Amino acid sequence: MKKFLLSVSALVLLAPLAQADRFQPRTTEWLELQRSGVVASRVSVQAANEIEREKAVDRFIKTYDYAIPATFYGNNFRVGR
Repeated sequence: MKKFLLSVSALVLLAPLAQADRFQPRTTEWLELQRSGVVASRVSVQAANEIEREKAVDRFIKTYDYAIPATFYGNNFRVGR
């Protein structure tokens, strides 16, 4: 019984790998077409005005105002509940 369960488990776990091998050539072909630019998306630059860029930089710099605690255990953080 134990061997049977192990065999079934192995089949269930290895089945997706067999399908992956079946699709590999098509995936590789599609990625090559995208890389070559034949079917790649157009590049569209997202323009931002001076005020938007300045606000973005300010938001980024504000992230450094908060120190990362050395540990989450202690004070108000608890493990489980």
